[in-house]
Amino acid sequence: MSSPSWASSLKDSVDFTEGNPFLLMTVKEFLDAQEKAIKEQNKALPPTTEFECKKCGDCCRWNAFDINFEEPILIDEIYRYGGKYPHGYWVAMDNRIYCYLPFWDGRKMRMWHFHGPLLRKQVDFLVTTGRRHGYWIMRGRIATIYSPTPCQHLQQDNLCAIYKERPKVCRDYMCRRHPVLT
Repeated sequence: MSSPSWASSLKDSVDFTEGNPFLLMTVKEFLDAQEKAIKEQNKALPPTTEFECKKCGDCCRWNAFDINFEEPILIDEIYRYGGKYPHGYWVAMDNRIYCYLPFWDGRKMRMWHFHGPLLRKQVDFLVTTGRRHGYWIMRGRIATIYSPTPCQHLQQDNLCAIYKERPKVCRDYMCRRHPVLT
């Protein structure tokens, strides 16, 4: 069976050994921009500054957390298959996060996957908020797990429908975007 014509032209135009830096940069730039903006805004504030929630709902529209992989063999495999910028998509099942990495083996597209354990609070958070899939990117030994999916409990008024029973991750979160200036 021959490859479709789009597959051969894609193979010729993209260097799969280096990964796809455009997807990585899109997700990475988004996450970095969020972090940079908050740090820049808050760098001149005293450490005792208090912050307030403006009920904008941004904390419920996307989510990211990191998983640190300790196994050197797994990390080597991720970079071997993923090239310079390993990335792909993830699915949460059975208290694990399964990361999928499509790659070109020189003849055809293949799929490689690996999984990592999730902390109980991460499992509860993903299940409660309805986030079962998203994207991942590798930075050194750390996989950033990103979900662009809004929480299923975010209401039109940007309030949480299960505020009193919200997951621990949500209860522990502190927005550092809106300092209370006195």
